[in-house]
Amino acid sequence: PVLLLSQGWDDHDRSGRYNSVDSAKNLLNSLQPNAILFTNGDNDTFPLWYAQEVEGVRTDVRVAVLSYLNTDWYIQQMKSRAYKSQPLPVAMPADRYKQGTNDYLPYAENPAVQEVNLKDFIGLVAQNSDLLKVAYEGSPPMMSFPSPKFYLDVDTAAVERLGIVPRDRRKQLVPRMEWNMGKGAIEKKNLVILDMLATNNWQRPIYFSSTVAGSDFMNLQPYFQLEGMAYRVLPLKDPNYEPRSGDEGYVAQDLMYDNLMRKFAYRGLNDPGVFYDENNLRFPANYRDKFARLANTYLAAGNKAKAKEVLDKCFAVMPDKSVPYDYYAPQFVPALVAVGERDRANDIMDKMISRAQVALPYYQTHNPALFDLENQTYLLSVNSVYRVAEQVGDKGRAAKAVELLNQYYPRQ
Repeated sequence: PVLLLSQGWDDHDRSGRYNSVDSAKNLLNSLQPNAILFTNGDNDTFPLWYAQEVEGVRTDVRVAVLSYLNTDWYIQQMKSRAYKSQPLPVAMPADRYKQGTNDYLPYAENPAVQEVNLKDFIGLVAQNSDLLKVAYEGSPPMMSFPSPKFYLDVDTAAVERLGIVPRDRRKQLVPRMEWNMGKGAIEKKNLVILDMLATNNWQRPIYFSSTVAGSDFMNLQPYFQLEGMAYRVLPLKDPNYEPRSGDEGYVAQDLMYDNLMRKFAYRGLNDPGVFYDENNLRFPANYRDKFARLANTYLAAGNKAKAKEVLDKCFAVMPDKSVPYDYYAPQFVPALVAVGERDRANDIMDKMISRAQVALPYYQTHNPALFDLENQTYLLSVNSVYRVAEQVGDKGRAAKAVELLNQYYPRQ
């Protein structure tokens, strides 16, 4: 028992660890009033429920768990008022969502339909129209979608009257939103979201948590605006969106600055005495990514002073001594060099290479199948170090990273 206590206490001691509840509050406080938030289950949602139901934080926000939206009972629950939040704006009747009905809608190509009007599509599904029905051998007819190309017409004058268009984005307001749903099936949860987009008329803010998997975004990312820890869907098209960059959402500078620098709480993330397991460390990693996005946006606008302020804040609230540099950390390197913080940039690269030099031999000495995720994460981090070292002209550190990659990257 003494050995168990002495070796296990630090791994189970949660004193001083506020990350879970702070992350929930920070996510809720990223949102505009009366918002709808789509989020993952479990580690994402339970802290949100605690913050709302126990501490009464932002009860005007309706949290909608994506995995639960595949069930009829949850959709019905979401169509009722809860605390200060209004029912979800879902137009389709309950019989169109009941279990066994429209659980998924397959893609069934119709050459006569080049693109799908979202409002018409939702109306046809609500009517159980034969126009969308397709029959497969051995199964009854089911609803489908005839083209992966969807569009939603936008009343731009009405949107402007709502006051939701930032002054610097007025030219990005579009009369028609267009996106490609892909040729995979539309699940019930996707149908609910599409229903709300067609029905809401931009009256209520709709957000996706930044932790939601990209596969659930339905390729709406060109219309995302990053406002903290969540992406807001707006009829504004980001002219610089690049899918391969991995950066989702147009950065709303003022909102992001106010949230990250003033509103958000980061209790305990600067305390090396607090233990964070791999699950807890995912939230600080997400913070770092958003700090980097904001800093890079300021740099792109030529505002080095603001960029440095953001970077300094990030490393003050989440230093390496308490939250070790993660796979997001290398993206700080070019920004740090740009604001004259080359020593800190070098420190990030050196520590990440040094840790990989220790970890990779260990993981590959043992059964690789047991450590595949850890192995791939380290290799991804080393590859990121290589790219940013090349970007800032640091040939020496780039060479060290390449040496590690050549030594440990799996050969086919």
